[in-house]
Amino acid sequence: MEPIIVANKYRIVDTLFQGELQNIYVAEDIDNYSAEQFIINEILDGSVIYAVKDVFNEDAKSTLKNFIDYFYENSNFYIVSSISSNSTLDSYLSSNNLRISDKMYLTENLLTMLIKLEDANRLLKYHLLNLENISVVGIRTIVFNLNMKFDKDGLYATSATIISKLGDVICSIFANTPQASLEVDKDNIPPAIAAIVRKCKDDSYSSIEQVYRDFRSSLLYSTFIDSSVNKMIMKNIHKAKRQRSLRPLRRFVSVLIIAALLAGGYYGYKNINNIFPALGIGDISKAKNQIPIAKFSLSKSKVYVGDRIEFQ
Repeated sequence: MEPIIVANKYRIVDTLFQGELQNIYVAEDIDNYSAEQFIINEILDGSVIYAVKDVFNEDAKSTLKNFIDYFYENSNFYIVSSISSNSTLDSYLSSNNLRISDKMYLTENLLTMLIKLEDANRLLKYHLLNLENISVVGIRTIVFNLNMKFDKDGLYATSATIISKLGDVICSIFANTPQASLEVDKDNIPPAIAAIVRKCKDDSYSSIEQVYRDFRSSLLYSTFIDSSVNKMIMKNIHKAKRQRSLRPLRRFVSVLIIAALLAGGYYGYKNINNIFPALGIGDISKAKNQIPIAKFSLSKSKVYVGDRIEFQ
C-alpha cells in the first residue's frame, strides 16, 4: 500500500483517530532530514475549519509552543504540531504531590497563556481547557497539546462555558486531582482560590482577564509569586549554584598555595645561612669572650686630690 503523503512534505505513519469532523495522524518528514515525528490534525468539517483557521497562523507559533505548521489541501485544513513527551495535566496531578508554590505557578502560567488567546475562537479555548490537552513542562510551566478532538458542542460554547471549564481546571490543580470537586475538596483548596473557582462556576466573570485580576490580588500571589521573599530565595539558589561551580577551582588554588608555602619553607630551612646575609644580618657564629680594651689613655697613672687629669 502506497504511503499517504500530505502537502508533499509529510508521510503518514500511523492513525490515532478518525471521525466525521477530523482525522489525527502521526507523520514524519518525507525527506527524512530528522527522526522527529509530528501530529497532524486534519480538519474535515467546514464549520470547525471556519472556527480555527484564523487562530492557527504565523502569530500563533509564538503563543502555542507545540504549533509547527498549517496549510490547506483538498478543502481540508491541517494543523501540524510536535509530539509532547511531557505528562498531561490529568496524569501529572495523579502522580505528583504538588506544593502550593507549584500550584500557583501552574495557574499563573495557564491564565497568562489563555489571555494571549483571548481573541481566539471559543471552540479552541473550549477544547484547550481539557486536562488531557494540557501538558506540564518541568514543574511550573504548561503547554497546550494540539491533537485535540473537536466536537460540535464546542462550536456553541459561550464565554461563561469557557470560564466555567477554567474554574474546573484551577480546582483540579489546587485539589491535586483530576477528579476535583469544589464541594468535596474544599478543605484542600485555599479559601482565596476556592472563591475564584466559585465565581467561575457562578458566571460572575465576563472575561479571563477578570479571573486573572482576582488571582493576582490574592495574598497567595503576593506571597509565592510577586514577593521579595521569592526573589531572595531565587537569588540565593543562583548564588549557591555559582559557589558550587567555583568550589573545585577554589580547592585547586588552595592546594597550590599550600604547596608553594611548604616548598618555600623547605628551601628556607636548607639555605638559611645563604638567606640571612642577603637580609644584612651576616653569618651567625659563636665567638670567645675577650677582656675589654680601653680606647683612650690618661696623662697620669697616679692621681691625688687637686691633680689635673687629661684624657687622650
